[in-house]
Amino acid sequence: MATITPIRAPVWPPKPDLSNEVEWGPLPTRDEYTQAYRCWQCPNDAMRVSEPANPPQSEAEGADIVRLKERKTMEILAYNVYKSLEPALLEPHTEPIDIQKPHGADGWRFPSINNEIPGNNNDLNKTELEGHNILQDKKYWTIPRIQAYLESQGHGALIPKKPYHTAQQRREILQEYVNSGPSAKINTPGLYPRSNLGSWGLPRENQFIIPPSHDETRLYNAFELYTWAIHLSPYNPTYWLSRAHLFYQLCHFDLALGDAYRAWYLIEMLVNATERNKQPGLYPRIWDAIARHIEYGGEVYRDAGQKMRKENGINYFVPHVRRTIHHIISLSLFALRAWEEFEEMDKHLPARLLQVDEYKAVFERRRDHWQRYVAHAKDERENKEGSYEELWKHEERMGTIHPRPYPQAGPAIDRTDEGFLRRLNEMLFDENESPLIIDEGQGGGLRVIAKEPIAEDQIIFVEEPSARSHLRRYVEADNFPSTCENCKFPLAAEDWQDPVGFWKEQLNEDGRRTHKDLCACVVANMPLFFCSRPSGNNGAHEPTSSSTRLGKRTAGQMAGASTGRISKAAKGNAGQRRGTATSGSNSARVADDGNPDIPRSTCLQKARQKYHRHVCGKNWRWLHIAMGRIPQAADHTEAVNHERHGTFLSLLLREVFDMTLMKRDASPGKHRLAHEINPMIPLQSESSEFPFPFGWSANIVVPFGILQELGVNIFKDLEFDTWVIQTVLRKLLINKVPWDEQRRGTDDPVNHPTTTYRKRAAQSSEEEASGQQTTEGANLENLYIHTGFSMFNHGCSDHANAYWFWDDQPLPENSVRDRRVRNRIVVKSRVAIDEGSEVRLNYYPEDRDRMSDGELVNKQRRILGRTCDCPECDKRMRGHESEEGDEES
Repeated sequence: MATITPIRAPVWPPKPDLSNEVEWGPLPTRDEYTQAYRCWQCPNDAMRVSEPANPPQSEAEGADIVRLKERKTMEILAYNVYKSLEPALLEPHTEPIDIQKPHGADGWRFPSINNEIPGNNNDLNKTELEGHNILQDKKYWTIPRIQAYLESQGHGALIPKKPYHTAQQRREILQEYVNSGPSAKINTPGLYPRSNLGSWGLPRENQFIIPPSHDETRLYNAFELYTWAIHLSPYNPTYWLSRAHLFYQLCHFDLALGDAYRAWYLIEMLVNATERNKQPGLYPRIWDAIARHIEYGGEVYRDAGQKMRKENGINYFVPHVRRTIHHIISLSLFALRAWEEFEEMDKHLPARLLQVDEYKAVFERRRDHWQRYVAHAKDERENKEGSYEELWKHEERMGTIHPRPYPQAGPAIDRTDEGFLRRLNEMLFDENESPLIIDEGQGGGLRVIAKEPIAEDQIIFVEEPSARSHLRRYVEADNFPSTCENCKFPLAAEDWQDPVGFWKEQLNEDGRRTHKDLCACVVANMPLFFCSRPSGNNGAHEPTSSSTRLGKRTAGQMAGASTGRISKAAKGNAGQRRGTATSGSNSARVADDGNPDIPRSTCLQKARQKYHRHVCGKNWRWLHIAMGRIPQAADHTEAVNHERHGTFLSLLLREVFDMTLMKRDASPGKHRLAHEINPMIPLQSESSEFPFPFGWSANIVVPFGILQELGVNIFKDLEFDTWVIQTVLRKLLINKVPWDEQRRGTDDPVNHPTTTYRKRAAQSSEEEASGQQTTEGANLENLYIHTGFSMFNHGCSDHANAYWFWDDQPLPENSVRDRRVRNRIVVKSRVAIDEGSEVRLNYYPEDRDRMSDGELVNKQRRILGRTCDCPECDKRMRGHESEEGDEES
């Protein structure tokens, strides 16, 4: 009997199967193509390598020069970038360098770009703007777009609020402005507005990543000019490659990978026949962008223009662009110490691309060079196994990056600003009648303090999730979720029979967005359900705010209270201390869930209001597979563990993106970047003390896949640029709260993620042996962001005067409610707390007497994102530093 050879499992997690999700927009105009070329040309020419001017001395030498000239013609799109990289292709540089500057200056002045910066209108009879007729294209020049454009020019007050102007009158004012106003003179627009944070006491009206200017002497740097070129011609991989190279030079390797990925995506669309027709409309735009770039390049591109007219067209120029993109990706992964991903990536291109020996040799030399690094990294990992430094499954393939300010980020938000703190307290505590308040803490941080005396064992804070991540263990289409997507309430299988039949009849095209209990996700390829049964008497359900209001009922009667002792889930290793929820004369109060006069919402209505709109009805099966582990299947494919790519935050990231798009829908003229929407802006994101994990799939490929599935144009919409994605991921990483029951308890060794994984892997092997094909899931299956909960600082041992637990225990017999909100967090005081004292929580279990200083710091860094600053840790670490100083002396 012939043996069946297993098919090699894919190296990378899957990507979405996209079709018509994204609107590509109109083709750029001739003027926009020309302006884009000139913006790109200035910094690109600053890297130009001088060519030998001596004439050939022999016929053979002349033939070599002809061949070199032919090769340069075919390499013209990436020639200067590759020549800049060429001296150091074996390993990346470690210090920022900036060679993309004009000689003797820090940037380019307006005249040097030939007065062709976008927005400079010399035609006094201009009728079009941004490729659309101002007066006639009413669908494009809407009132919000007109106002946004004028604000980008620094003239948002040009159309006053009173008297009221019709849309047509506003279009007439806009045309007059571009023809006779300041924009008819030297004028560069503002590109990519910063978040408008006026509601947080941080007004940013008319603030842009690239600010507007009416000054001839203003200097434009390479980043600004490359970004302008991308803004005008977003489907040209040359522009993305050039900006990726700039970020690589500046040691922003994560940003370099984000731009290189988009350049690679566009090139693959040209050369890969299996990808070409999947997203209709993209392929011709890429071809047109490259062809116009060559056409408008003038004398420099004369030979390239003639080459382009031959049978292969622009495909003559693709291989070298592809090769250069790949070098930037490989070198950036090398710099970030993502050894396994670097190793896989550096094998990828040489196997697919025909190259002359000179270029092929570079890959071979680099492969020999990095083998010692990879071998050393693997030895280090093996040496750490069984110790506190052992990598968790979602860390195994990850590199590391030390955060530093991004070029686009602008001034940091002062979270201690009076207006910011006022808005934060209103959002988290004031609306819930909580006895707590947020104030400035140590080192410019925040802390939660008691604004009134708090009794022992008093409920002081209750909060539902701001964002949810429910990873599905079973990804087959005929398996249904066991819990409500909003509140984690268990669903009975008999309630959800035959969704394709019965529920499809219930959901006509008009009803999918309005039905109070059902949405298009019911009939998606991975069905999601929201429970329709009420969570309280008389149909009462939970309030719509993420932080549940503390009302008129005592602690013993609340939904989150219990007469028994309740485990406290931990963050990271998720161990819990047990506490008793009892009533008291000074207890905080919670919602009167049995009052029929209080208006309530169903879980689906709440989800639609807060986070479930653009994701609804989409194909998310690929994302669940990209985050979990799939055992060996019946078709003999190998088992796949995509969790090793660090993708465990992807579902949380998807929810943040959806909430951002919902905010954009609600306020078209008010820009809000994803890391600065209300649930995210209060969260800590950066710590210069420790590096963050980084992976090609987790930080680049999967996030851009999510955005495209949501309909975002990742080439034109730079409000979701790489730096925004990374900032969101950092906030999610150190603020996530695991919910899974296997993570609760105080036995640290049992609940160490690696140990838990091995136990479940053994269980999965038993399932495979019995013929059950399931998805094992991951170490972190259910994750939440609780914005208010993240405001509490950690306190070790006796320095934690409060504790917390999940509202998922059985209800007492005399409860007025029929069930709990299982993913809601309840915080109670452990001891009496004086007014003005800080309230600290113990996020995870620990046996401090058995922990070395190294283990303590490592655990705190991985769970909290920084070291603990409670008095015990502060005293211990000061003593540790003092001992080290004595040893040195």
